[in-house]
Amino acid sequence: MELAGQAMEFHAQALELMEMPLGTVMGASSWVEIGFCALATGDLERASDLFNKGLTISTAMKYLARPQLLVGSAFVELAKGRSDEAARLVNEARQFVEDRAMQHLYAFVAFAGAQVSAAQGHADEALDSFTRAEEQALLMQMRPLVWQARAGAAKVLSEAGRTSHAEVKRAEARDMVDEIAALFKDEKLRGMFIENATGKLS
Repeated sequence: MELAGQAMEFHAQALELMEMPLGTVMGASSWVEIGFCALATGDLERASDLFNKGLTISTAMKYLARPQLLVGSAFVELAKGRSDEAARLVNEARQFVEDRAMQHLYAFVAFAGAQVSAAQGHADEALDSFTRAEEQALLMQMRPLVWQARAGAAKVLSEAGRTSHAEVKRAEARDMVDEIAALFKDEKLRGMFIENATGKLS
């Protein structure tokens, strides 16, 4: 929470600067970043407001950031128990990135789709999407998304009673967590990352 507090302080400063003339030129990308931080800390209304700004206010990054803004909005809807609306938003994001061949976002959108399918109780669809997210993330060397996709698949497999398969996937997720952890130079940050990631794998 210490780092989250620091991030929120910097984000407050950024939002204040964005109120100045021309401050919103790159606004959409900033609203993505700050919106996901708000989402991570459980501030759904703030996150929703920021994502909505990115989707509705005309800025230089509006269209480049649109898929992330749609997915962020979908996660807000999921947190509120509105899975149908979340599915609509993710489908819109998927169509957007596929129409424009935004390959760097394929894994992210697939991961979001998997989360929606899991929330709706569609285990097979969720597993297919988690697998697609993992494969695409590996191609792009997006390690954080790889371990999260593996962890998500492990959870779905466990809930479906496929315990042995779930443990295999969980072990694969731990391997990626260890690979990421090895890249940290700061021992304190490494420990915080491992603790957070391990908690999500239990």
